[in-house]
Amino acid sequence: MQADAQQAAGRPLGFADPAIRARYRSLGTRAFHTVTDDPGGSTKAVAYDNGVTGGVRQGWLFTLGTDYTLKAGPGYNDVTGVGSPKLGYLLSFRH
Repeated sequence: MQADAQQAAGRPLGFADPAIRARYRSLGTRAFHTVTDDPGGSTKAVAYDNGVTGGVRQGWLFTLGTDYTLKAGPGYNDVTGVGSPKLGYLLSFRH
């Protein structure tokens, strides 16, 4: 997604965090999809993969909003950040 944003801008963007936060503040849901624990009535899961050990894939599966402190709510959160980018995010870089 950042490569597409850089192409739309026509220049290197460098560290993405300031641009993402600025667009989230100014464009909100026009630039980002909100990702929550229970967006459609069923809990979604996030897998954490720890690679392969002894020929066996190792990892854990955590359920958003249920396990540990993983909570994804509207707006910024530690699980999904500001959400996932929409087309408006890319268009905001066009000059």
